[in-house]
Amino acid sequence: MPNYKSRVLNHIMSSEQLEAFVAHVSKDEALQVAIKNATSNEEVAALAKQAGFVINIEDLANEDISELELEE
Repeated sequence: MPNYKSRVLNHIMSSEQLEAFVAHVSKDEALQVAIKNATSNEEVAALAKQAGFVINIEDLANEDISELELEE
């Protein structure tokens, strides 16, 4: 089992990846559409991975997908 320091570092790194992914999504219309069509956090995490980001599903669960500032 990972120790507390390791879990905290993983959370921080994942949060940074999530922030970077959100910034990337705001510039990529095709990815915005794909996220709007996603039916689960797992699908969004897979889209993030395809775009080169490592997103923790638990962190994603805490993020409101609508707050990804997707253009209408």
